[in-house]
Amino acid sequence: MGEANFLDARIDGISGGEVRVETALGQAVLPATAFTAGQPSEGGKATLCIRPEHFRTGGEGGAAISLGSARIVDSAFFGAHLRCHLQPERPSGVAITAHLPQTAKPQAGDLLELAVPADTIVALV
Repeated sequence: MGEANFLDARIDGISGGEVRVETALGQAVLPATAFTAGQPSEGGKATLCIRPEHFRTGGEGGAAISLGSARIVDSAFFGAHLRCHLQPERPSGVAITAHLPQTAKPQAGDLLELAVPADTIVALV
């Protein structure tokens, strides 16, 4: 099945096919279609499932949902990508695993702006 990052979220609002959530990484607006197993309800809880290969860093093409910034703790070469462990700038106790392209050349201590294409997030309620 592979790796996944799981983020707890609180549903802050629902409007016009969009769902506003608050996570340990900050606030994000998701398409309602991200909720594949159950309907979101305002004030309810959800778990966001984000695969490591779906993370994008600042300036990496396409429309994406911003998830705030995180610092690289360490990285390792994994053939087609670099597997990076990240610590969000916002104190949360959450650790993130992201797979970045080899061209990214991440270094421990680097600060990255994280984003994820909207259609890759799965929200579970």
